[in-house]
Amino acid sequence: MDIELLTNDKNIIFIYVIFVGVVQDFSSLFSVDPFSVSCFAGAVGGAFGWGGMELSVVPLHNHPEYMMDCCRLINEEWKRSDTARLHSLQNSCDKLPTSLILLQGKNLIGHLKLSVIPSIKEACFVESVVIATSLRGKGYGTIFMRNAEEYCKKLNLSAIYLSTKGQEQFYSKLGYTECPPISIYGSYIPKSIAPQNVCNKQKDDTVKHVPPPPPLPISTTLKTKKTFMVKQLSSSATVTKI
Repeated sequence: MDIELLTNDKNIIFIYVIFVGVVQDFSSLFSVDPFSVSCFAGAVGGAFGWGGMELSVVPLHNHPEYMMDCCRLINEEWKRSDTARLHSLQNSCDKLPTSLILLQGKNLIGHLKLSVIPSIKEACFVESVVIATSLRGKGYGTIFMRNAEEYCKKLNLSAIYLSTKGQEQFYSKLGYTECPPISIYGSYIPKSIAPQNVCNKQKDDTVKHVPPPPPLPISTTLKTKKTFMVKQLSSSATVTKI
C-alpha cells in the first residue's frame, strides 16, 4: 500500500461540524478567528480536542524527540532500514520537504511528508501518510489531511498532488480529483533526447528468435496501478454545514 489513510463516517463528520460550530460561537466573544483555535490550528503547532484527547499537528524538525518514534511508525507500513529512514526524516525543514506529525497528547500517532515538485513550483506532493494501526478508522486521517492543507496554504502553495492505490473514494470526499501522473524527481525526459537503440544487427537477429514473455494477468495490472490526484487549495478555510 502506498498511502494508508482512513475512511470517515457520518457520525464523525457530524461531531466534527458541531465541534467547529461551538468554537465559532465562543470565538465571537473573544474576536478570534475560529480556525485559529479549532482543528486547523494544528497546522501551525496548535492543539485541538478529538475523541476526548488533545491532538496537535506539528513539523517533525521542531520536535526531534519524536524522530525515532516516527521512524518506527513509518517502517511498520513500509519496510526500510532505520539509517535510510532517519536520513530522510532529518531533511525536514520549514519550507520543503517537510514531515508533519500528528500527536495525541504526547504520543505520536501519524506522519505525512510534503515534498517539492520540481516542475510545479507552487505545488507539493504528499506522501508517506500513515496513522497508527490501532487508531485507523476513527477520523484521524481526515483531520490530519485538513491540517496539512492549511500548512501548505501558509507556504503560499496553490495545489497538493498525491498518488494512491485503493483510497480514491476517501480523497474524492476531501476534494481531490484524478489527474495525469507527475514526477517529484523532475520533468520527464522528452522522447527526442531519449537514448537510442545501439544494438548491432547480430544482436537484433538473436532477439528476434526469443519468444515474447506472457502478458501480465489483468488482476496484477490493476493492483499495481497508482491513481494520481490533485486538489486546488482555496485562500481561506471553510466548513461544510450539514
